[in-house]
Amino acid sequence: MTVSTAINLTIMRRIFAPRFKLPVHVVELIISLVVLILGLVRLALRNRNAPRTRSGSMALGMAAKSIVIILYQVLSQHTKYFRKWMSFKANLILNCLEIVFWAAVAFMTLQANTASCTGVTCALGWVILVLGIIMCKLSFFEAGVSWFEFKDYKTAMANARDDRTASSSTTIQINEESRAKRAEDSA
Repeated sequence: MTVSTAINLTIMRRIFAPRFKLPVHVVELIISLVVLILGLVRLALRNRNAPRTRSGSMALGMAAKSIVIILYQVLSQHTKYFRKWMSFKANLILNCLEIVFWAAVAFMTLQANTASCTGVTCALGWVILVLGIIMCKLSFFEAGVSWFEFKDYKTAMANARDDRTASSSTTIQINEESRAKRAEDSA
């Protein structure tokens, strides 16, 4: 690894700091709930003669999906009962997919609003568009954090197998947990 690559990784680690993960999850959860509520209101207020568009349904589905994914991540990382289902790889994959899904919500809403937009449902559509873009950006941050956590996890597992020392706080915690588990298994 070259010096410039190491410097870039150090800068990226500072940007994608895990200490901001829980507050970002809380913000994502609030935005998802707002999108879900606005989508329901938009669906209820739509013109009865106008056809129901995919953008309204998609916003509802993606908001509900995001709520489930965020709850999975928060509960599996912060509660002892759900920790057995914790997976850094699953978090990475889910957060990368969230980027694509929220970008699709923003694109579909933009497409629907530019095709026909009248009344209150138009304003709600533009709000959902902005919230979709914000969720896309927050999901990008979460994917970056998940990538570094998964990378640290893989390093920690390799170090635990070789009984080497860990280099970061995440890997130290993982090494301690794996050593405790090996001690329980051997006893």
